[in-house]
Amino acid sequence: MRKRRGVRTIICSVCSTLGHTEHECKRRKRELAARRSRQLAMRKEREAEKERLWLATRRRWIKQNPPDKNHCWYCHYCGVPLTNEWKYLSADVGKLSLDHKHPRKSIVGEELVHDLENLVPCCYEDNRLKGSLSYVTFCRKYYPHLLKLLGDKTPKVVGGLFLDSVSNNDTDSGNRLHW
Repeated sequence: MRKRRGVRTIICSVCSTLGHTEHECKRRKRELAARRSRQLAMRKEREAEKERLWLATRRRWIKQNPPDKNHCWYCHYCGVPLTNEWKYLSADVGKLSLDHKHPRKSIVGEELVHDLENLVPCCYEDNRLKGSLSYVTFCRKYYPHLLKLLGDKTPKVVGGLFLDSVSNNDTDSGNRLHW
C-alpha cells in the first residue's frame, strides 16, 4: 500500500494496478487455475505411465508363467483356481490378480516394483487381505504352512531391500528377490 495525500491507495503486487489486493486479483486467480490445471495434467500423465508400466509387467508375467491346461493359475496363498479370461470365470474359479510378495511401498527403486520375481498369482480376497503387509508377516498370520515350505529361505531386510538369506555358495544374490 502506498500513501498518497492522506489517502491509502491499494496497489496489487501481481498486476500493479490500483484498487485491489493480490488476493482479489483476477490475473492471479487465472494463473493459479492454470498452474493447478498443469499440475493435474502432469499427475494424470504420471498415473497413466504407471498404469502402462503395470500392464506391461502383467503381460510379461502372464507370458512367462502360462496357465495350466485348464486355463488356470492357482492362488499362491490359498490355492483357489484363477483365470484371466472372462469365459472361464465361475463360482469356483476367480479372477487372476498379481500380488507383490514384498509391498510396493517398502521397495526401494522403481525397477523392483516391476520385478517379475516379486509377483505371485493371487485371488482378490487374499490380495486385499494382505494389503501392504510383508510376505512373512502375512504368511505368519494367515498361512504359516508357506513359511514351513520356505524353511531357511525366509527373506531378510537390509537397508530397505529384501535379500535372500546368503549362503557361502551364493555370490550373486545382491539386491534381487530369489525364491
